Amino acid sequence: MKKTMTLIVLFAAIIGNAQTKETQRTTTVMGSATLEREVTAYKIKVTLNMDQVYYADPQCKTLEEFKDKYYAALTREGFDPSQLVEKKMEFMTLGYQKEGTILQLETTSKEMAEKLMKVRLNGVSLQFNTKNTLTAAKRSLARKEALEDARTHAEELCKIAGKSLGEIVYISENTPVTGIWKSYYDSYEEYFSITVGYQMK
Repeated sequence: MKKTMTLIVLFAAIIGNAQTKETQRTTTVMGSATLEREVTAYKIKVTLNMDQVYYADPQCKTLEEFKDKYYAALTREGFDPSQLVEKKMEFMTLGYQKEGTILQLETTSKEMAEKLMKVRLNGVSLQFNTKNTLTAAKRSLARKEALEDARTHAEELCKIAGKSLGEIVYISENTPVTGIWKSYYDSYEEYFSITVGYQMK
């Protein structure tokens, strides 16, 4: 029995030692590539605030009068006000003293979004966002470029260590979300990254 246990322990030690040596003969690097997204939709939030209208346009006594005036201005610009979705409850959470409301447009039409953005009145504020979509083709391209970037880093490390680069042992990636909403003025670059393990010879 003791001999059997001794053999099991010895066998486990040999396997563990082999695995340790295998781990020591690998290098792990990260590769990255710039993601290129396409704008596929527009979201505009219009806030009508009677707190501001009270001083800027005393002729508008009620929110309904203010909405009528705004809708008339939109119609003159060629925009159909029925495309707007009203969100009164959202305005109430903002804590203004006087009445107001929020109107929202979500569309894939750049032309429609531009028409809405052109109409400016006192008491009206606009928030503009775009939906940026990552297509399957662009994601595949980023994966390829990130893998090439990782291999370049791995080859440099192996050269410094006096080794040569072997086969890929494993790959993991930070998978990006397909569609994201962001401010129109966000100009920072977005990156796709992968982690790759290589054998070293």
